[in-house]
Amino acid sequence: MLCWLPHINLLLTGRNFKVIYRKILLLLAACAFCFAAGCSSSDSDDENITDGDICGGLENARCPAGQYCRFPDFTCGIGGVEGVCLDVPSSCEASLASVCACDGITYRNFCLAAAESLSIFAYDACSNLIQGQGEICGGPSAIGCDAGLFCNYPDGSCGAGQTFGLCARIQFSCELTPAPVCGCDGQTYQNACLAAAAGISTAGSGACN
Repeated sequence: MLCWLPHINLLLTGRNFKVIYRKILLLLAACAFCFAAGCSSSDSDDENITDGDICGGLENARCPAGQYCRFPDFTCGIGGVEGVCLDVPSSCEASLASVCACDGITYRNFCLAAAESLSIFAYDACSNLIQGQGEICGGPSAIGCDAGLFCNYPDGSCGAGQTFGLCARIQFSCELTPAPVCGCDGQTYQNACLAAAAGISTAGSGACN
């Protein structure tokens, strides 16, 4: 499978040619790195990963039946970002807390997106995304983001090694669900959304040491 195919839906969420063009550049860079590293396809069933393991990444590792690959918020797995296999919810509450999922469609809440095996691109309706959201940032040229956005790097990188990130919206409303993450500022946040509210990427899951 071509390395950009898992992310084709996200490309289609670009609101103008500039957004789509810059996303294509990021995916091409990820593909070039993947081929240089000798990545292999994960199309065969015997390459499926086991329950609770890492998924996605440069090899696009898949999850077992009944689970989906939950990527870090705002990343959608672009650029070889890894996720973790979680159970697909069998039922969801009808509470309204709109999210823009990685297929470019707005869902009533996080659970309903997860029920479709989708990660979260933004904690808002897709129609409310602001200009510059989802564009490339960081990298060798230290590309910045527009006002109201921050450069969200893949988990664990924190921008080291001239890593590319994607401009994500600084959040103003977050659920208080306990899912601690360690921010790139060395502080522990109750969840990734609250880290985004502070304009901080995550260094990893769990509290900081």
